Parts: sequence; structure tokens; C-alpha cells
Amino acid sequence: MMPDDGLSRIRNHDAIFLGAVGYPGVPDHISLWGLLIPIRRTFEQYANVRPVRLMPGIQSPLVGRESGSIDGAMMLEHLGETDAANAIVRAIESTLQSGTMTRDIGGSASTDEAGNAIALAVESGV
Repeated sequence: MMPDDGLSRIRNHDAIFLGAVGYPGVPDHISLWGLLIPIRRTFEQYANVRPVRLMPGIQSPLVGRESGSIDGAMMLEHLGETDAANAIVRAIESTLQSGTMTRDIGGSASTDEAGNAIALAVESGV
């Protein structure tokens, strides 16, 4: 499913952008155990964060939301875990206000550094 050196090829990157996985005729367990699980275990990828985009003309469960109103806590809210969702939002806001930001939003922190700062903020109950 993945080249023998696939994990070493992506090891030094700050993020892993993985598109749709699968191919007609290839059983799901092949892509799961031959690609997804090795990546998640090797790089401790516990979050499966997918960008959410509102598309004009498409009915969506996100109807009524505006651009910028969708964030990483949305799945927890959907699952009824509002306290956890609120804790994550507070931690993200606190981390950004402290100046810890990744390069894509004007900072210098790696994804790992920003993620660790957010995790510490959640743990400390910010």
C-alpha cells in the first residue's frame, strides 16, 4: 500500500495531508493496515482533523453556519461533549494569544510545538 520507505519520506514534515484512501477492488483492511495505522502509530496521529468547507447549493448538516464558525471542537460538540469542546476552544485561544502560532498563520512554531502548547493549556484548565 505504501512504499517500504514511506514513513521515512514523511518523517521530517510538520503535517501530514492525507486525501481520500481506497481504490475499487482493494479491501478496506489493506488501506487501513497498510497505510493509515502505520502513519498514526509511528507519528502519534491521534486527531483526524478534516477541513470543513460550506459549499453553495449543497444541503449540509452545517447549514446556518458561516465561514469561520467551524473549528476543531465541532466534532466533540456533535457528540455531546460540550465541556471538552469548550476546553479545547479556550486552550486554542489562549495558545494563540500567547503568540504560539504555526507558520501558516504568521507564527514560527511547528505543528508539534503548537499542538503541545494547546495540550498543556487543556491539561492546566486554561
